Amino acid sequence: MNKNNQEQKWQKLMVSSQNGDSKAYAQLLKEILPLIKNFVKKRVFDASLVDDVTQNALLGIHTARASYNPAQPFTPWLYAIVRYKILDYIRAQQRYSDNISLNDDDFETFCSSATNIQEETDIKKDLATAMKKLPAKQQLIINLIKIQGFTASEVALKLNMSLSAVKVSAFRGYKTLKDINKGGNT
Repeated sequence: MNKNNQEQKWQKLMVSSQNGDSKAYAQLLKEILPLIKNFVKKRVFDASLVDDVTQNALLGIHTARASYNPAQPFTPWLYAIVRYKILDYIRAQQRYSDNISLNDDDFETFCSSATNIQEETDIKKDLATAMKKLPAKQQLIINLIKIQGFTASEVALKLNMSLSAVKVSAFRGYKTLKDINKGGNT
């Protein structure tokens, strides 16, 4: 059957299905299913999702079948719906994906302790150097809170200081460390 005859046949089947002929609708879906599936396969590269996208396209066709205008060709109408369903799929993938694809080598590079040892050592040296530039009380408070894990309240009791004084001193120390890290000398 040539494309023009196929188009006319699908138009008649769609018009019949719009008029309530369930057999014509079933025949139409049976005939267009391979067409839709091939169209989706060429655009959705994850083979495990081709059937899902195809089913969503069929649902879209079912939902929109009342909007089909018999005076217009059927195939462009069909492809427009399928195309929109593929775009919906792509948008959903972008929304729920972090768009990072790590292979095993990348994962090993990022997580390997051997890879990170030098960087961690450099960071510790830089932090120790910066901490030495702080006043002794700020060094002690930051060490107790950030390194040893005490709460500000516990540090206040331990150093016989008010809670607000501990927080202010810690904040000033963090700010000084931040300035040092940015390259300023305080």
